[in-house]
Amino acid sequence: MTRPLADQIHHMLATPHGAAALSALHLVEAYTAEVMAVPLLTPDEERALVQRLPDPAARAALVEANLRLVVALALRHLWCGLPLADLIQEGNLGLLHAAQKFVPTRGCKFATYATWWICHAMRRGANATAHLVREPEYVETARRQIRRLEDATPGTLTDTMLARRLHLSVRTVRLARRMAPQPERLDQVVLRLPAPYEEPETETRLAFWAVETTMRQCLTPRELAVVRWRFGLDDDELTFDAIGRRLGITRERARQIYESAMTRVRARVNGQAPGGTERSSA
Repeated sequence: MTRPLADQIHHMLATPHGAAALSALHLVEAYTAEVMAVPLLTPDEERALVQRLPDPAARAALVEANLRLVVALALRHLWCGLPLADLIQEGNLGLLHAAQKFVPTRGCKFATYATWWICHAMRRGANATAHLVREPEYVETARRQIRRLEDATPGTLTDTMLARRLHLSVRTVRLARRMAPQPERLDQVVLRLPAPYEEPETETRLAFWAVETTMRQCLTPRELAVVRWRFGLDDDELTFDAIGRRLGITRERARQIYESAMTRVRARVNGQAPGGTERSSA
């Protein structure tokens, strides 16, 4: 399922730093192999199980058949800051919760319904355990909403304007902005040569090294630059408006390049065909 990323991780394990993560990765690989051995449900089989809910046996079979969905979503949430094994564990809790709350009569597929709960559980678990200071969940949600709105709106938005557009209180907006984390730049964490007692966790180095290698393999130089500017890998994080000014293109075109690049990276990480390269623009 994740062959390109797995090949890169196995190559990294040959180094002294990578050997320390061998045991944990073997556990994840063994679990993934066990999950992938469970056959997918056919539409008829899924409908039959759903009609038997809330029978415990039917719920257990439905959960077991969707464990591979948790692994796939965990690979897309490595940015949360949790190890892959912890992300899978949090996602499994979300899957169990989805199975308990699922209402078949609403006309929604179980996998579609469960995806929201799985991602929600992963983000909540990361917020609870991956940071030194735990912040309320509503603050994290408000921060994501603020960032999306600021990216989509040219110019500067005041706290009052943000609160009005997002239907939040001014106090919540100010709290979300004040509690915004200031993480260390990933390129500094991974690419520097620290003293032994300062060395970052091996799994963090492995994950970012693999993603960095994947980006260089499947992105054009222009796309790679946009992604690095967007995540602040070379300097401060840039908005699409600032990226567009650097490249002499519109903010919308910069966003399109970023979305296209991230789609290609996710496809490569998930073991799918990466697709074509960026098309030249006028």
